[in-house]
Amino acid sequence: MLREVLLTIHVLAVIVWLGCGLYEFFLAHEIKKARGTHLEIPLIQLYGKYAPVVAVATLVVATAGILMSIFLGWGFFQHVWLGLKQLIMLLVIADMLLLLRTFKLATGQINSLADDPSVLPAYHKTFAKIERHVLLMRLGAVIAVVLAIFRPV
Repeated sequence: MLREVLLTIHVLAVIVWLGCGLYEFFLAHEIKKARGTHLEIPLIQLYGKYAPVVAVATLVVATAGILMSIFLGWGFFQHVWLGLKQLIMLLVIADMLLLLRTFKLATGQINSLADDPSVLPAYHKTFAKIERHVLLMRLGAVIAVVLAIFRPV
């Protein structure tokens, strides 16, 4: 019973993580296309509104994975496929923690855009920094899913 509950939570969180991450990816593309138009700020605000969902889903994926490793006997770094997934998640969480201050800065900039569009150039710089990291996190998520499906030795 515990296995099914934890696995269900883990898989649903992965779906949200990847789905919202994909949505973020496409929205970021639309923001770049809309740069300098009247659509840019509303798109940025939409991006900012839903970006925290990815962070929460990431933490739920990690927590469920940790609980499965502890309570289901998988352990940590004992199987190649699982150890690689655990390493990827560890790097993603570490990267998120390193970017915490930058995420807060971006949130403040997004919140002030409606009243002060002159913040836009500063936001562009902040967003570029975040996007480089988020791209690597997305790649890690896809690799983790592939490892979970094919479980190489």
